[in-house]
Amino acid sequence: MYVKAEKTPDESFIENNPLDCPVVAKFLDNGDIAIGVFNFSDNVASRWQMTLTCDNLGLPLNCGKTFEAHDLWTGEVVKSFNGTLEIDRLEPHACKMFRVKIIDK
Repeated sequence: MYVKAEKTPDESFIENNPLDCPVVAKFLDNGDIAIGVFNFSDNVASRWQMTLTCDNLGLPLNCGKTFEAHDLWTGEVVKSFNGTLEIDRLEPHACKMFRVKIIDK
């Protein structure tokens, strides 16, 4: 994910995500990526606030790779659409967890 090198305390950690809806990534030993999407606000978070792209994961769109995300709560496997995973809705103070696998297009 693109992390700002220098930021002030009122800026989001990951570019394009509001402070109260962070997306956090951790690279796992087998090459998969653990992704946590959090809504710390008192309002429902909408799609535009929670978007994960190949570029966020360090994959340029022309690299021939994309990703699929395994929702750890529901078991659903979601492939990215045009290199983007959008989370439609996240209730206040809720989170979603994904295990992301890099795959060929």
